[in-house]
Amino acid sequence: MNLELDEFTTCLDEHKYNQKVLELEKFGKKIGIDATPSFLIFNDEKIIKIRGNQPIDVFRQAIDDL
Repeated sequence: MNLELDEFTTCLDEHKYNQKVLELEKFGKKIGIDATPSFLIFNDEKIIKIRGNQPIDVFRQAIDDL
């Protein structure tokens, strides 16, 4: 994976992206994301939320429904 372990550890220790993560978590809750993974498939008229690990046919059906 070629992870620069020292750089990664420093980033974690300094909480470099902590505020960004908290902001994105708040945004996710605001738009109804309540599971990991979650997917939003949408067009100008409709939003379909898919929660959790789902087979490809669930995604195909959501796209077809739009």
